[in-house]
Amino acid sequence: MAKSSAFERHPLISMALFLLIILLALLAAAEMACRMYRHFWYEPDTAYFQDHPELGWVLNTRQKPRLEQNKCKEDVALEPAPHALLNKKPANGKGARVLFLGDSFTHGHTVSPGKAYFDVFEKINQDKYTVYAAGIGGYGSVQQYLLLKKLYPQIEPEIVIWQLSGNDPHNNVYELDKSSFANNSQRLRPYWDLETNRIQMRDPRFAWFKYLCLSRTLFNRLLVLDGRFKLGFLDWAEAQLALPEPEQVALMQQGLEVLKRVLKRAQKEFPDTVFVGFSVDSSFDAAYEKIFKQSGAGYLPRVYQRVNQSPQRTNCLPLDAHWNHHGHQVAGQAIANML
Repeated sequence: MAKSSAFERHPLISMALFLLIILLALLAAAEMACRMYRHFWYEPDTAYFQDHPELGWVLNTRQKPRLEQNKCKEDVALEPAPHALLNKKPANGKGARVLFLGDSFTHGHTVSPGKAYFDVFEKINQDKYTVYAAGIGGYGSVQQYLLLKKLYPQIEPEIVIWQLSGNDPHNNVYELDKSSFANNSQRLRPYWDLETNRIQMRDPRFAWFKYLCLSRTLFNRLLVLDGRFKLGFLDWAEAQLALPEPEQVALMQQGLEVLKRVLKRAQKEFPDTVFVGFSVDSSFDAAYEKIFKQSGAGYLPRVYQRVNQSPQRTNCLPLDAHWNHHGHQVAGQAIANML
């Protein structure tokens, strides 16, 4: 009589192994499909950004025009950037050359072209200024400085209006980037080493996002559900990664020191340019004002207050803190009045 195989003797184990193989095969197929989707469709046609060896990432000039809605359910017409480093070129060539430099608020992805705060600023001042904007979502102070260096020979701005955010100190320090889901762009980024005073590329990406397309895609979908239904998932994830508070405070001070050195370096390299800063939120507004004024630069304090005091909704909280169309209108008017 023939001996029965191990599979015949242990049918439950055999079935479990078979199902495991099927599951692994399905996950492998899903991962392959995710990578093909990102490579052949999402990254060239839909993504806001494309990789860059020095800056980490820049604007995607191949992005296809499309109509979307921001988190306030407002229609937003998305168009490709006119340049990988610029999201606005001037409507006219008259007046002093002004460059708005910043992150996602200056990127203006939540409003249609021509409706961002720097567009409002330009319309109010008409022929007084020639307005450019270089805003790239997720950028920290080091990237903004390097962006200015690349743009300066083309524009030679007489005024740089430097838009700041509360997460800038976070994005200026590698250890803080690694300890967050919310503020980590999951891309290579240049950091300023305070000990050597040199800039170096470092990779703050989490391994499961770096190597698995599917994990990052599913995580992004989960964040959408988390914001919509207030599941508390992101808060829980942040708490798991958070550094001890004393260490966070010390590292945040390092992030502010990076901004201070970046600003001083920019002033030294471009002595004929006037630098003016402002923040879109209250987190480090007082600290930013101190840094800019101690460096001899200008500062527009509490711009966010003018925006928030508007009786009409200016952002899409709790889903999105970025300004909506009305928020950009109020901010552009406030900056025009204060400048």
